Amino acid sequence: MKISILFLSLVFSFSGFAQKVNVLSVWNTRGTRQVTPALLYEGMNLALKKFDNKINLIPVDTDGTYRNVQEEVNKAIEKYKPVLIVGAITSNMALFISQIAESRKIPFITPFATLPEVTKNKTYTFRTCWNDIQQADILLQLIKEDQKLKSGVILFNAFHSYSIGLKNQFLGAASRYGVKIADIFEFKDSKDITPEIIKKINDYKVDFIFLPTYQVEAASIIKNLANKLSSETRYIGGDSWGGGRLFHNRIAELPTKLHGFYVQHYSSESKDEANLKFLSQLDEKALYEKFNKTHKISSTAMRAPIAIGYDLIRFSIKALSSKSSLIDSIKNTSLNGATGSMKLGKENTPISKPIHVYKISNDGEKYYKTIRPKI
Repeated sequence: MKISILFLSLVFSFSGFAQKVNVLSVWNTRGTRQVTPALLYEGMNLALKKFDNKINLIPVDTDGTYRNVQEEVNKAIEKYKPVLIVGAITSNMALFISQIAESRKIPFITPFATLPEVTKNKTYTFRTCWNDIQQADILLQLIKEDQKLKSGVILFNAFHSYSIGLKNQFLGAASRYGVKIADIFEFKDSKDITPEIIKKINDYKVDFIFLPTYQVEAASIIKNLANKLSSETRYIGGDSWGGGRLFHNRIAELPTKLHGFYVQHYSSESKDEANLKFLSQLDEKALYEKFNKTHKISSTAMRAPIAIGYDLIRFSIKALSSKSSLIDSIKNTSLNGATGSMKLGKENTPISKPIHVYKISNDGEKYYKTIRPKI
């Protein structure tokens, strides 16, 4: 397995290779995606040091493509005989790993992938985050009940499982909440948002635009639209908008006023005791030295993946400590973590885990409120 030099330096010091239980940790660690896995490992390492465990964490480096994920994960399974697999930031990659996990009958836990199909009707695939059904419910609570918005359009990327899936769930939630969707536009590149499409959006005079796509692409589209649409238009995004400096740099350059919201898996503003304990363990100065100087990533953006990695390992340790079968143990494990309460329910997904809403403007992002899904 090929592992980048940056990733090696951040990972191998975290892995307790003298431990008794092998757990594969699988991420897309190449190219521009190195930073998030590295931050996740900071949190995973923190949990491994803090709590008694029997985990030997085996990093598996991939480029996120189907063929490479299949090759590297199957190779690691043959070599290390793991009892558990954790990983995947994107839903696409989670689907690839899930296929292997179900075939090999090895439990797999993803802390990020929100596409419902990742765990739907699965025996060995689980998540410690909420899914897009719950995410869409929160977004519509925000749009209808909090912001009192009545109509909008959707722009989604037809290449991404995440974008397609969240768009579909959003449509269902909009119908339940009585919010009108005037039109839906698909694209495969941000350049596909033509002047004709922008004119149609203007003619609809909608209150909001929903963009279920990844942060840099979303920022490019918003930058293109903001000068051509009403300054009162709200831009709404999912969890894929969070934490990117490129997103905030691009929208900060806009000469027009910008309003918007997106949701996150974690908020450092939470006053929950589990989160306060987690924050007390962070060495903010060391993190700044390691990540801000080279990647220009803010302290706020650093904390989210660290907290997610921390809770993922805490949940795994607790599940592995049970005398029950690992499948039953994962299903029955309950944890009050830094990212919120985790007790799995239908489709191997946490029940009513809190979702954190952030407000965006030309000045950047700011915590707005925390909402629990109604479904």
